[in-house]
Amino acid sequence: METANPAQGRLRGRTNADLIVSGRDKMYVRAAKAGRLFVDFDEGGHPLDRERVARHLAGIEEFLKAFQEANPDKPVEFRNFPLSEKIASGGLGPYLR
Repeated sequence: METANPAQGRLRGRTNADLIVSGRDKMYVRAAKAGRLFVDFDEGGHPLDRERVARHLAGIEEFLKAFQEANPDKPVEFRNFPLSEKIASGGLGPYLR
C-alpha cells in the first residue's frame, strides 16, 4: 500500500524529520498549483500520524475482512484495532505505548 508521502518524492525540498512527520513541503504545494501532481496537496500536507497511518490501517482492516470472507474456516481475530477515523481526527499518540 502507498500513501502520498512528500519525503519520498522527487519534488521535495530539504528532507528532515519535520517533513517525514508533518508531510508538509512548500515545493509540493507549488507543484500541486502547477498541476504536476497526481494527488491533492496543499499547505496541510499529508501528516504521518493522522492521514498516512490511518490509510494503512484502513487497508489492513479491509484486507483482513476480505481474507475472512474468503476463508471462513481460518478466522483472524484482532483486538483494539484503532479505527482510521479516530486516528484521522485525533492522531496516533493515544494508541502508542
